[in-house]
Amino acid sequence: MPVVGAEAWDFTLQDVKGASVTLSDLRGRPVMIAFWASWCGPCRLEIPHITDLYGETGGKAFEVLAVNVREDAGRVQRFSTAYEMTFPVLLDPDGEVSGAYFVRGLPTSIFVDEQGIIRAIHTGTLDGATLREYIGDLVPSLAQ
Repeated sequence: MPVVGAEAWDFTLQDVKGASVTLSDLRGRPVMIAFWASWCGPCRLEIPHITDLYGETGGKAFEVLAVNVREDAGRVQRFSTAYEMTFPVLLDPDGEVSGAYFVRGLPTSIFVDEQGIIRAIHTGTLDGATLREYIGDLVPSLAQ
């Protein structure tokens, strides 16, 4: 079970284009792992806040790994294009990664620092201000 202060469980998933993405390859950068699904209404409300903050930094200050839970690649690709998700959109078709992170509701976000340590876990929708607080704890220049 993931807990604040513990090392984030490493994983490798395919993105919607077929490329492999590994969490530990991102060491040195803060990472937001965002578990979501296209059918999830709260996810649809949250994703624009993530894309806005990510776009504000040009994707340079932190990384987002948007882990889709148990949906097919075509559906995820269409959704990620419609919502202008410019960060890695990963497929967790069998729920292995969401299971390892004990995701019990969507959306769920895990905030990981540069050393790979979990700094916060949030279940439920993040509005823009709350998202900025979490990211600001990892990237002080983004705090308001």
